[in-house]
Amino acid sequence: MKTMKLNRFRGLLLDIEGTTSSIDFVFQTMFPYVRAQLEDYLQQNWNSDALRQTLDQLAQDLGSANFDAWLGQKKISEQPSAVAAAVHQLMDNDVKATGLKRLQGEIWETGFRSGNMVAHVYDDVPDSLRYWYDKGIDIRIYSSGSIAAQKLFFGHTIANDL
Repeated sequence: MKTMKLNRFRGLLLDIEGTTSSIDFVFQTMFPYVRAQLEDYLQQNWNSDALRQTLDQLAQDLGSANFDAWLGQKKISEQPSAVAAAVHQLMDNDVKATGLKRLQGEIWETGFRSGNMVAHVYDDVPDSLRYWYDKGIDIRIYSSGSIAAQKLFFGHTIANDL
């Protein structure tokens, strides 16, 4: 990666999937982690303001004004399962919805911070990023994931905090 003539570039725009990390890590580790942790995460955080804001956004993504308009008529005990079913459907259809991405990011945060997940990066990525940074190249990441999820990803890699 480092052999480019850098004086021609002011910045680099990189993708995560397939560029800095294996696409398999995203599809075989990150997404299954969300599926496996979703219901527990919802149960543990159900009354938090942060989750409520995320669920309001998810409801808006699905065409409702807010969470109460979407699932407020269901019994409280049924609401987490209804949310989980909707999230699974969105993920099955690879929908790029803001609320879904936010919820995935919140669940990934618990995984990365606990050490249950460590992000894969290709072997040449850490040295390349340092080299470009030292040369004054503006490095940006393009991803459909949230900025917070990108920061978590690069903050918890097999090569430590990038």
